[in-house]
Amino acid sequence: MRQIFTFLVISILLSSCISYHISESNIFNPRKVSKLNEDVIIENVEFKTSDDIKISGRFAKVKNAKGTILYFGGNGFSLWNRSTNDVINFFTNLQMNLMLIDYRGYGLSEGSPTIQGIYKDSEAAYKYLCSRDDVNSKKIILYGHSLGAFVATNLAKEYTFAGLVLEGAISNATEMKDAALQAKAPWYIRWLVTVDADSSVLALNNLEQVKEIKIPLLVITGEKDDLAPPVMGEEIVINAKSKNKKFVIIKNGEHKNLYFSNYDGRRSKYHDVLLKFLESVL
Repeated sequence: MRQIFTFLVISILLSSCISYHISESNIFNPRKVSKLNEDVIIENVEFKTSDDIKISGRFAKVKNAKGTILYFGGNGFSLWNRSTNDVINFFTNLQMNLMLIDYRGYGLSEGSPTIQGIYKDSEAAYKYLCSRDDVNSKKIILYGHSLGAFVATNLAKEYTFAGLVLEGAISNATEMKDAALQAKAPWYIRWLVTVDADSSVLALNNLEQVKEIKIPLLVITGEKDDLAPPVMGEEIVINAKSKNKKFVIIKNGEHKNLYFSNYDGRRSKYHDVLLKFLESVL
């Protein structure tokens, strides 16, 4: 009986087969890296941290820059990502110089990543910027995305900057665990799941950090960001001590795509919001 059933299934499949032709173009899936703006000069730079770790970075210089953005990316950001040129193009189109780094253990940077270690990386990047003759240290904007938001707020407590921009910022590690559980685990098993974290991770807290920061603050989040939902950004702004602070939600935006695409005018909206902030603080 089983043999007859198998024969029938095979017969049906064979009788209903559709022929496909595979050409050369079908087997390739090229992902091109965006070309850099021709009027931007890129310098590959290196500098040492206070604990003697060599950090790799890039300085993107534009003519007649209004100021300089010191950018700290999320845990997946690297100078060698395909999207890095998109980041450079977006921010330099705002007529701003841009400083990017690979955290220790990333790209060509030495060492292994730790939370306290990347704090040292950020401080070294800031001091490197201040050492350059072509950078006005009074016109440096701190920018942090996701994990980089913790890095930026930590640095903003110690030094004075023209402004602080946080994108997809997580309120604190405790709420991050809850958000991750909501986003990744089906509702019917959430009660079975527990999420734990190292004490160093649990110490990450933008809600507390911003209580010590008085500089102008812009917090931007995506409407559909499930890792750092809008309520987190709103909490950060409420807790911020700065008198000049603003919270913006980008419609349909997610955690990583706020300005990589102009779908629904997303990039244009982001551009206008950020440009207005820069003009107000510079």
